Amino acid sequence: MKTSNKILLGIISIIGLTMLSILIFAKNSLITYENSTIIGDGKIIKVTHNIGEISFFHARHNYEVFVKKGDPIMIIETDENIQAFIRPNINRRNYDAGSNIEKTGMNIGKIDGIELKPTNGIKVYLSVPTLEEITISDIAKMVFQDTLRNDRFKI
Repeated sequence: MKTSNKILLGIISIIGLTMLSILIFAKNSLITYENSTIIGDGKIIKVTHNIGEISFFHARHNYEVFVKKGDPIMIIETDENIQAFIRPNINRRNYDAGSNIEKTGMNIGKIDGIELKPTNGIKVYLSVPTLEEITISDIAKMVFQDTLRNDRFKI
């Protein structure tokens, strides 16, 4: 076999192995968690979210929510490996029912199709100067640590 053919065969082999490695990496990177159960790792951490002033708060799923009056901030406390599956979302285009008034609010949920089993639950500490509406579903506990007053407050 000529030397040039050996070099060409070597280059083709390297390219082929590189492509195979890329495909294997891409397949492993695209693993989905749908219909999975994520069990807490026991390493409890707090993640802080600056939320700005909000008019409403909606929580769905099994959270313990502690609401107090103060600067707008939200802290989520749970297992480190579960934090990535919690979805806090600022919604700046939600209209108040029956009017054209634009409201800014906070929604917190989780990735659909995943069951979360935290070590000590998921605690959400919500601090807001004022709030007009709170909507909850499937929630374990909600505690108001301060009195929030507003003429239009709805639960």
